[in-house]
Amino acid sequence: MSAKPTAPQAPKTLDTISSLSDSASAPAGEFTRLINPSIRDYMDTLSLQRFYGGYVVAPLPEHILNLGIGEVGGIDLPEDLYAIYQHYVGSHDLGDLSTRYSGTLGRPETNEAMAAWVNTWLGEKRFTSDLVVSLDGGQNGMEVAIRTFTTPLGTGRGRPYVLLGVPSYPYFSMIVAAQAGIQAFLAYDSEQLTTGIERYCNPSVGLILINAPHNPMGYLPSAEQVERINRVARAYDCAIAVDMVYASFAPEGAGRQLAGLDPDRTIFVDSFSKKFGLPGFRMGFALGARPELTYAMRFIKTAESLSPSSPKLAFAGWLLKERAGYPALIAKTVRERSEQFLEVFGAEKPPGVSLLGERANPFYLGLDIGPLVERTGLNDVQITNHLQARHNVRVYPGSFVHPSAALNASEFQGAGKAGAGGLAYAAPQVPSGSAIVYSPELAHNRTAMLRLSFGSEGRIEPAAKALAGGFRALWNGERP
Repeated sequence: MSAKPTAPQAPKTLDTISSLSDSASAPAGEFTRLINPSIRDYMDTLSLQRFYGGYVVAPLPEHILNLGIGEVGGIDLPEDLYAIYQHYVGSHDLGDLSTRYSGTLGRPETNEAMAAWVNTWLGEKRFTSDLVVSLDGGQNGMEVAIRTFTTPLGTGRGRPYVLLGVPSYPYFSMIVAAQAGIQAFLAYDSEQLTTGIERYCNPSVGLILINAPHNPMGYLPSAEQVERINRVARAYDCAIAVDMVYASFAPEGAGRQLAGLDPDRTIFVDSFSKKFGLPGFRMGFALGARPELTYAMRFIKTAESLSPSSPKLAFAGWLLKERAGYPALIAKTVRERSEQFLEVFGAEKPPGVSLLGERANPFYLGLDIGPLVERTGLNDVQITNHLQARHNVRVYPGSFVHPSAALNASEFQGAGKAGAGGLAYAAPQVPSGSAIVYSPELAHNRTAMLRLSFGSEGRIEPAAKALAGGFRALWNGERP
């Protein structure tokens, strides 16, 4: 039997807590030798169940106040979305759509609606229907972008790495599966993101990945920071991919600063599903101003599934046109929940915790629990479990939005030396052959945190009080 490969080991720090709640690991056995080694080596560490669950997650008991789930729910709309879908299916002839391919361009009406939405958010007419790539959700959009703008590790060609700030949405498994490498640095706000890009970008980076409005830290780069990011991308001639799936939740006019990103090298990835609270619908889009770039993404998507199903594309376009105001109604409720939580939680003043990040994405909120961790000796997963078991409130462990410490293969070398190429920082050296590269501070300066979501739970005042009460009890000696 072949020996089972193991992921590189990290120093034993507080950050190793990310593995504590992994109850379902990747399959092991004799036939793992058949699997692509770049995927096989990290299957255990990049536990899919940890981020996404296994089967559809069963609803929590009614008494649990759920500030952990990153989905939209419990929002009053003029019409129920599923009822709208049933009406659409019953009133449109889908026979022709169901028995034919949609073609490589998708559907013109749907593309036009998405192009118009993103143009409005950016504040300029940049995209037309032929510059839109139809995808199976926003995550698929980022995966296709990674495959488009990086080269497989080990081939000796092009630029095989994705550079990103963490904590973040867990992009790590899709980067590894695309046979690209990960280069990561800490970024809890937009200035840390920008400085990290300046400091750590280097000639091996093919794609700078920016999540804005950010999940979970809520930041959005300013116009000045955008120009600094452009400067780096031009210096190293790499692409920029913007995951903007939370754009509809940002304050009005917030997207205009992102319009400054270099249109010749920037791809925006958006999600129909997130706008309308239909994550299971899996409908996303990528938009780029350069036809060559969108054609390359379409080329890769065609190898996966040609394009999303024709009926799904048709319904997405119809809903974007006929219920165009629904994303704003959903976003309004989420913003109101976020504001109410901040007011109630602020009044409670629980010890040992403080707010993290910025507020351009009201869907999420980060809480710094470093003092509470130090005082109690508990990690974020244990605190999360205790808050649910004893105080009936569910939150999300911050270790799940950081890369697992077990992935730490190597660190940048020589980072931070000023003066190269007229940029603020010299490019660091990348250790030869490393699939995962971290900035030196990542393993040692991480903030112990929790992530909260206001997408689904409507009982905000009792949730805020229960969470504050749980923190206070832990601070005062209560233990699991």
